[in-house]
Amino acid sequence: MCGILGANFEVDFTAAAAAQHHRGPDHTGILHFGPFTLAHNRLSIIDLNESANQPFVSEDGRYAIVFNGEIYNFQSLKKELEPQHEFRTHSDTEVLLKAYITYGEACLDKLQGMFAFAIYDRQEDHLFCARDRLGVKPFVYVFKEGKMAFASEIKAILALLPQRPGLNSIALSQYLTYLYVPAPLTLFEGIYKLLPGHSLTLHRGKMTIKPYWQLREFWQHPATVSFDTQADQLRALDQCLNDAVAKRMISDVPLGAFLSGGLDSSTILYYMHQNSSHSISTFTLGFNEGRYDERKDAQIVAKYFKTNHHEILIEPNVAELLPKLVHHFDEPFGNPTALLIYELTRQTKAHVTVALAGDAGDEVFGGYPRYHGMQVAQQFEGIPGVLKSALKWGSQLLPVNTSGAHQWRRAKEFLGSLSMTPAQRYESWVGYFSEPELARMLTHPVAYPHPVRDLWEAAPAALDPVAKAAYVDLQTFLPYNLMAYGDTMSMANAFEVRFPFLDHQVVELMGQGSARDRIRNGQTKILLRKLMQDRLPPEIMAKPKLGLNPPMGIWIKTALAPLLADYLSEATLKRRGLFHPEPIRQLIADHHANRRDASVPLWGLMMLEEWMRQYEPVTK
Repeated sequence: MCGILGANFEVDFTAAAAAQHHRGPDHTGILHFGPFTLAHNRLSIIDLNESANQPFVSEDGRYAIVFNGEIYNFQSLKKELEPQHEFRTHSDTEVLLKAYITYGEACLDKLQGMFAFAIYDRQEDHLFCARDRLGVKPFVYVFKEGKMAFASEIKAILALLPQRPGLNSIALSQYLTYLYVPAPLTLFEGIYKLLPGHSLTLHRGKMTIKPYWQLREFWQHPATVSFDTQADQLRALDQCLNDAVAKRMISDVPLGAFLSGGLDSSTILYYMHQNSSHSISTFTLGFNEGRYDERKDAQIVAKYFKTNHHEILIEPNVAELLPKLVHHFDEPFGNPTALLIYELTRQTKAHVTVALAGDAGDEVFGGYPRYHGMQVAQQFEGIPGVLKSALKWGSQLLPVNTSGAHQWRRAKEFLGSLSMTPAQRYESWVGYFSEPELARMLTHPVAYPHPVRDLWEAAPAALDPVAKAAYVDLQTFLPYNLMAYGDTMSMANAFEVRFPFLDHQVVELMGQGSARDRIRNGQTKILLRKLMQDRLPPEIMAKPKLGLNPPMGIWIKTALAPLLADYLSEATLKRRGLFHPEPIRQLIADHHANRRDASVPLWGLMMLEEWMRQYEPVTK
């Protein structure tokens, strides 16, 4: 887990490398290699010796690599390569480089891990870069008139550029829709994100980007299931999960697990326990607000597996943390769970440097309530339009809770979306500001792509609504939201988080399942529950989903109230010139009057204002 950086034009790299120092405080290396300058900030996890520092150069001096992430199957891959290569380190970096030297771009098919890397061949003047299949590790770049720069974080690229780029108005609309900016755009004009599962080559001045792995190939139709019985399916999943966890436990520094007491994190802990002869260190986040606290459930699991358990009680100063979050994201980012991951990894760092987490369990196994909602909505497709309109009107009479209870909000969203197409419905459920709202809010509204809606409409037609929702989330919500804050907030604290459920073999296997493997009679994660039913405490198996969410509705009205009044004041909005003040004023009034739970949208707007203050992009 590190920071990578490179450019093929002359510029002082010192400030750019320093901008990513938090990602890798153990060593910073800068190498002038042909027309490229490569830099690397190292967080030492595998092979702590200096010989494994980067940039790493092949023995013949032809290739150099900068690499961020972990190749979990590097040991078996190394054995495959040993007949052809000698190895001078025990690092996965050297294995990755020699896999590329041996197999070329096809090396990507052999990698099991999370990664973003760049390899330069100075004999052929050929740069080869890639990002892992599901977008755990970031890769951003600029390219213009043959000049190219790439990095792990936008701030490093900004340090290389002669002037600050302008604000991307299309990306702004996407941010306001989803409260994250989907790849390939960033909020800066001309700076792009490489899509997950894609490679980038620069050969003698010509850039090519193409996919090397696509979810669509594995999530086609449940009729492709190759299992004779569900017992076979469970055995395959058991083996796959055990392998994914065991490989992610390889570390030369202390390692632990994040434990919420829910099904996902408890499943990860079960497999860690199966693959360890020592007590596992576990870490649970706690709040004073009882609705959000999961410490009691985590204690049950920790006692069951006899872990070395730690409880981290946080009372974050959210007004103080907001600028820090924006600084590390380099973009506004509207999911307030990022606050919790920042605090969790910051305090866990005192005990371990690496932790396994249960993120992506909902997407892979079918855990979100909205998945069940799409399944139920399908049953309403045949009712008359006049009845759908009546239900939408009636939904406005339902009460609103701004303190974190989501049941009424979900009911209102469900009833209000029945007259929409499935693609529009799902985007409305995962979105925040609709297109009509943006037309009223923005001073200069623009047409923009809707990746959630577009992916839904382009998904394999035979997928059931639950699988289709997961299919969309795995390519949008997961990489650009969950993994974005997972990487950014952990690396802000020089901490590594690993996600076994995102092993591509696990994801591919679950693509063969049907709706009955995910949700049945309102019960979620059916297949995973069957696998774990005799392996976890019964209280955990029966526990309803809670989710890792801060009490943002409470904070907006208390700790964040002064900041809200400043950041979204009429004077501030007029000075920026992006929004008409009246719709924002109305949004705040609706929230305080309990007419709408706007806590997360308001947080997203505050993040945008803080980003404008820190980065001051050129606005048109």
